[in-house]
Amino acid sequence: RELAPRVPAARWALTQLQVSGDTESILADLSSGHLRYIRPRIENLAPEQARAVSTEVCRQLRDIVEADALDVSHCWLLTASQYLPPSSQISETLTASLSQTIDCPGEDIGLRARLLRSLSAVRPLQAISPLIDLICQIDHPGHQQLAAVCVEKILKEHGEEALQLLHKRREDLSRVLNDLKHQRATVRAFEPEKPWHHPPGSPGWFAEVERAIKALKRLLQ
Repeated sequence: RELAPRVPAARWALTQLQVSGDTESILADLSSGHLRYIRPRIENLAPEQARAVSTEVCRQLRDIVEADALDVSHCWLLTASQYLPPSSQISETLTASLSQTIDCPGEDIGLRARLLRSLSAVRPLQAISPLIDLICQIDHPGHQQLAAVCVEKILKEHGEEALQLLHKRREDLSRVLNDLKHQRATVRAFEPEKPWHHPPGSPGWFAEVERAIKALKRLLQ
């Protein structure tokens, strides 16, 4: 694990290790490493281990959400939820987490992206309205696009029932779409000092706006 960040062979070997021990030690292992290693380590769990870990991850995440204490230190729980066996409890907990990521401070912004990816994997029907609330309330075209894609996947998973929920919010999504189009037309373009930063007006920001517009158009077709 110490060599993994620097040595490709060590990174590969780490992903191949069979996770052993009781649920507590497995959780400690998942929480202590890099987030990108969580998926292969979960895939190496035996079915009974995966079920036990899923139950405990859900319990921990539910307690954190109920305490209104979700922050970037809990990204590993969200990432684990993406790859563990799905359950109604984890669907409810991930959905309840959405409201706590609307006003993420800058240093915690990655938490919201992790949550959206987990919801895209689990695809709970009850997340449609909270996802649309998120799209309407945040000022981050990249995450608006991620949330719209998540809604799109839920529609494919649940069909007509999901479409009925979406139909009730079409006006809200149309307002967001029009606002993004207005920003695209009026925000002045510039080159940021750091190309990997995407403030409004930067090439990266315009690309995010374009992707968000396309995702919202697909939902409104």
